[in-house]
Amino acid sequence: MRTFRAPAGVGAVLSVAFSPDGHTLLLSRGEQLLLWDVQRWSSAAALTGHTADVYVARFSPDGGLIARAGEDGIHLWDLTSGRKLRTLSTEETYWVGFSPDGHSLFSVGGSRATRWGALSGAPLFSPGAER
Repeated sequence: MRTFRAPAGVGAVLSVAFSPDGHTLLLSRGEQLLLWDVQRWSSAAALTGHTADVYVARFSPDGGLIARAGEDGIHLWDLTSGRKLRTLSTEETYWVGFSPDGHSLFSVGGSRATRWGALSGAPLFSPGAER
């Protein structure tokens, strides 16, 4: 068994997710997203530029995108470039996940669940909201 230990003073790990190929672990910790090489058991990269705590982050089914949700909303990242693609919402969001085909993204924040277009970033449906 191997254990990941966060360096002192950087906060607790709030979520983990495996990449679709199983080679990379995505950890959200405070304002950080860390990519961890599972085979070498070492840091692979960090996605920077977050302004608030990240609660959860998920890989898209093809492994090309990362969606993260937290205190400052929902943000999509391109894993190839390591750059943020867009902000979908600035409202505090507690959970986010991709549909199996990767075309939709689902989020939960406050009393609202929303379905988004994963590539467009447009809200597609939110129960109780006008369509």
